[in-house]
Amino acid sequence: FRALAQREFGFEYRKVMFAPAHARVPQLERYLDEVGSEHPVFAWVHLFEPHEPYEPIERFARGDSRRQRYEGEVATADDAVGRLVALFRERRPGSTIVVTADHGEELGDHGGWYHGTTLYDEQVRVPLLWSSPSARRGVHDAPVELIDLATTLLAALGIPRDARMRGDDLGDVLARGEGGPRVAFAEIDDQRMVVENPYKLICGEVGCRLYDLERDPRERDNVAEAHADVHDRLRAELAGFVESIPEVEAMGVGDAAWPPALARAQLGDASAAPAVRALLDDERDEVRAAAAHALGELDDRDALEPIARLRSDSDAEVRRAAILAGVALGDVDAHDGAAALADAGDRRAAATLLEAGDARGLVGSAALLADASADERERRSVVRAMGALGDPRAIDALRLAMGDVRLRPDVIDALARIGGPQASAIIVDAFEGERYLAARSAAARALFALRHPRAYELSRRFVGMETPYPDALDIWIEAGVLRRTGRMAVDATRGGVWDCDAHGCLPGPDATLSVGRLRGDRAVWLVQGEGALSIDDVAHEVSGRRLITTARSDVWRVSGDVRIVAVAIVDAHDEIPPPPPEPWSDDDSG
Repeated sequence: FRALAQREFGFEYRKVMFAPAHARVPQLERYLDEVGSEHPVFAWVHLFEPHEPYEPIERFARGDSRRQRYEGEVATADDAVGRLVALFRERRPGSTIVVTADHGEELGDHGGWYHGTTLYDEQVRVPLLWSSPSARRGVHDAPVELIDLATTLLAALGIPRDARMRGDDLGDVLARGEGGPRVAFAEIDDQRMVVENPYKLICGEVGCRLYDLERDPRERDNVAEAHADVHDRLRAELAGFVESIPEVEAMGVGDAAWPPALARAQLGDASAAPAVRALLDDERDEVRAAAAHALGELDDRDALEPIARLRSDSDAEVRRAAILAGVALGDVDAHDGAAALADAGDRRAAATLLEAGDARGLVGSAALLADASADERERRSVVRAMGALGDPRAIDALRLAMGDVRLRPDVIDALARIGGPQASAIIVDAFEGERYLAARSAAARALFALRHPRAYELSRRFVGMETPYPDALDIWIEAGVLRRTGRMAVDATRGGVWDCDAHGCLPGPDATLSVGRLRGDRAVWLVQGEGALSIDDVAHEVSGRRLITTARSDVWRVSGDVRIVAVAIVDAHDEIPPPPPEPWSDDDSG
């Protein structure tokens, strides 16, 4: 998107800055005041809410819990959207207004938080509200995608779309409330998803999971075995979509089509490797280079010998691709060539060397890591390679990368693997002010692994907050903290009959659990199973493994098959406040 961004995405007016939702209303009003009524308008207004950190304005506050603060931000955004719509309708009668979002937010639904990590509905299902003068009122359940917006708008305006554009025209749905797409796709990292109501298939490195969204909207029960026919059909649908991408994207070289097997390999299909090996002899330089690169990415060891021959190819880019693929496949003879490329400033060559455990790639990899515009997966791979190398010379580069919250958990893990006082100090410094749960988990695990004297003290503070990091008690169990201090409830403070196994303890009818002698005003329960844990008659649903935070109490009971793994009694601590927002300015330049 860099070239598009340099052209400001084609907008005539642009203002980019952090601002609360309601500040966008007068900003849009000022813009519409400046534009003549005869001038056609396309306005895009981006609201940051609802988004972490959840800090709703006082008027829409719902309470102090994380979920209540989130709901307060939903209400804040909803009110701002209403004001924006009313303003636009007043100034531009008969206009089309679309409201949607780029992602949802997970609040512990599947053991995680925030967004951008899974393909479960809480993260990928977003609202789509479309209002046009000729649109039919009603709700439609066709599975649509964000890319359908552009194609629908272009069709409505009578503007031909680029042949490479994907996306369905939702005109029939909007005008008559019928038709619409049959399936929808999404992907993140190595996960891919297809929805065909009521079923949803999610595929990743460990196979595919099938959910019936009508019967199981929370996506708890994998019904792939029970509905093998649906599983197989949707998996074929997903495979067909992936295979169609090269054709739609018009990936061509000159007058010849891009080889389908190579396109599949570039999308991670390991079954394409045998056909791609044959392309190492293709007459086109671009194809030979791409084939070598793809086989290296697929870790196809059968390609070692033919790739090695390409290191003397007549084309420089083919030689480079063969060298890097050779390093990736474990060919030690390719290392010197990659080092020469790295010395000449080839950062990808440096990263490939580092990932193979060769310290000669350290300097160039540090430069790649410092480039915030570089591919996130490449930067994450560099971080992990630095940790695996264990070379203290990587510490300065990792320290700088701590500023990127997306990389921070991996950076902390890499620092812990390197070890030493300098690395430990960086982790401690980051942990003390850490706001993100995944990074808190990484820091706690790292400090316990390093046997840092402050590991328990720092982690206890975060365990006492409203939302502890999800694996907080698991880390304490692994570190021996709960067992050593007598705070593992199923070991130290239970009475009556308990049925205990490797997954925890299931209380019998006369089971007791006393927390009275332990210091602290907050109880953190680690439970596992299906049912509920009730504390002082407040029921907390349990599905799978879950951390539950409550006020300390001896009045509790379980229903269903819920095993108690651990209970920690800690002092309550306030959450770290969010950083102050960037100041709002009325200056409309930009």
